Amino acid sequence: MIKVVYFGGTPELSLVPLQKLIETKSVSLEAVIIKPERPQGRQKTIIASPLRLLAEKHRIDVIAPEKFDENVTKQIRDISPDLFVIVAYGKILPERIISIPARGAINIHPSLLPNYRGPSPVQAALLSGDRMTGISIMLIDEEMDHGPLLKQVDLLIEEHDTTLSLLTKAGDISAPLLIEAIHGYLDGTISPQEQRHEVATYCKMITRDDGQVTTEQTADELLNWQKAFTPWPGLFFFSQEKRYKIADLSRSETSAPAGTIDRVENQLILGTNTGSIHIGSIQPEGKPMMQVEAFLNGNPELPIRID
Repeated sequence: MIKVVYFGGTPELSLVPLQKLIETKSVSLEAVIIKPERPQGRQKTIIASPLRLLAEKHRIDVIAPEKFDENVTKQIRDISPDLFVIVAYGKILPERIISIPARGAINIHPSLLPNYRGPSPVQAALLSGDRMTGISIMLIDEEMDHGPLLKQVDLLIEEHDTTLSLLTKAGDISAPLLIEAIHGYLDGTISPQEQRHEVATYCKMITRDDGQVTTEQTADELLNWQKAFTPWPGLFFFSQEKRYKIADLSRSETSAPAGTIDRVENQLILGTNTGSIHIGSIQPEGKPMMQVEAFLNGNPELPIRID
């Protein structure tokens, strides 16, 4: 029986592999480690992570450490795990933790490594307008997303994919791949393969400010932004120090002056230097997101110039 400790984060990617490990008879899932749940909303309500709920349903211990201090380190070491499985955990583990399992640590990374090493590979692929990405099952070493590969599979990026939909598909596809990789690695039928480090590319952490629309983006870039920044951070712009969120963007055959948002018949059109974008929904600062028809009825003062 393989004793595994599972580190999970983003549920779209990490929940299905966790379920698959629970169902696998040759695996003994000893603990699930998550980041602490934070208060949400105006009421500051703490909502249990989907990973916590799944683990507790199956009576698996859940650890949610603020930091990996001596007590947490001892708690994990006392499990004597054979293997860590790390999926979208969102924190870099210290060496004293990574060195605990007898057979090392396996990670699921949603790109075709060595492409897009780093914290936002799905967003990076969408921002670049890629038509293909993939899933890599790899061993962890001392460098970020640098370890040898156990399994890889291609993942087609479809026209209407967003970060949310791609992560969900990656989670579904990676679950059986993970089990194959674990068994093959441990029984020696899969040999770890060194990555081509000389062609590695990297991606950065996405921040709230990355969704700010200015006068510099092209129409194609904005459509790629919408895919990459759904569900977070979304797209927004400032006009006369007021913040507007925009959503449901599509290419428009009608036009508006570059850097402005204007009414064209019953449509709201964003003009760029390389074409125009139809806006389907808009949220003025301090108001709810609304369909364009409702916005146009209550906002006769157009055009809006992007700062």
